[in-house]
Amino acid sequence: MNKESLFNLIEILRPGHWFKNLVVLFGAVGAIIYFGINLQIGGQITRVFLAFLLACLVSSVNYGVNNICDEKNDAFHPIKKNRALPNKKISKRLIFLFICLLLFCCLILAKIIYGIAFTISLFSLFLAGILYNVRPLRFKDVPFLDVISESVNNPIRILIGWFAVSESLIFPPLAFLMLFWTLGAMMMSGKRYAELKYFLHYHGKFSPHLYRNSYKVYSLQRILLMFFFFLITTVIFFILLSIEFRNRLLFSLPIILAYFVWFLVIMKEKKSPLREPESIFTKKPLFSLTALVILLILVFLTILD
Repeated sequence: MNKESLFNLIEILRPGHWFKNLVVLFGAVGAIIYFGINLQIGGQITRVFLAFLLACLVSSVNYGVNNICDEKNDAFHPIKKNRALPNKKISKRLIFLFICLLLFCCLILAKIIYGIAFTISLFSLFLAGILYNVRPLRFKDVPFLDVISESVNNPIRILIGWFAVSESLIFPPLAFLMLFWTLGAMMMSGKRYAELKYFLHYHGKFSPHLYRNSYKVYSLQRILLMFFFFLITTVIFFILLSIEFRNRLLFSLPIILAYFVWFLVIMKEKKSPLREPESIFTKKPLFSLTALVILLILVFLTILD
């Protein structure tokens, strides 16, 4: 493999998107609190870090699948048409062989280090990617189901973090899983809104449905309604989880609501960074505020008696 092929392969695996797997940390913290596990530097922290890394690698497997399945659609995208695969700079066969090997290694390591519950959770992350990208199901092309199915990755990541530190087969509280599912759906709705608005304003001759089939049905108004539905359900599940985990977590609700309002403002910008999730690292206010909210929520979780 030459340097160009290696560079193209790394681009396809999208390490810039690995930050999404930080949700694994919330699953681990939730399990530590729920079971009263004593935190050990050489124990749980190492296990959580390895779990995060395995989740990142399996996510990259899914991005490889996504690139293979979306090759024709990406050719119609004003930016993604410049990717390696639509330009034949890398072969599908090389991508397929690499992601198969990567998935196999991840699952073997998961079984050896963590056991069956963690391994099934990790495999579920891959399976969700298959259902989202691969025909005949390909939920990615089904309006509204695309958002719901993509955001299911969040509760799966919660399970990965949960079973990384817990040897028990007891599952997290339902409100915990549903909170991150609806939160993911809210953010995915924001991405859809920002993406469609960008297409309509800056690529007037471009037909969005050629790139994403669901845009045959979506309109900005429909996506906005979907966004508010998931925002409201996220707040409801957060309150339910707070009651279950002790009411002190409710003190962080104003911070979260303020972040949601700010997220809505960013979403409605003409050139919103939300259409490309990795831009969280290039737009400093977006990165700083997101990191601050995550830190504050983790603080509220860890100070619970």
